[in-house]
Amino acid sequence: MSPEEWVGLIAGLIAIAGAFVAALRWTVHQFVLELGNQMFARMDKLEIEIGVLTARQSEIYATLMTQGGARRGKAKDQGTKTRKPKSKRTSR
Repeated sequence: MSPEEWVGLIAGLIAIAGAFVAALRWTVHQFVLELGNQMFARMDKLEIEIGVLTARQSEIYATLMTQGGARRGKAKDQGTKTRKPKSKRTSR
């Protein structure tokens, strides 16, 4: 083989290797973009779920506060006995 043929063969192999590397790089790039999109979609879904849970927690807290106050009021209205304050005198 002449030197020109060797140069042509080496140039062809380099071109094939370059095309393979470019295709691999493009494939990896697309894969990473898809993973990023999926992560953002999951984060959006989690943010919505957190908002729903926070709203539910607020509702439960409000319910407990209103029912707790009503129970205390009913107990006082029913005439339950309250503790007498202890006297300051000590036993002999």
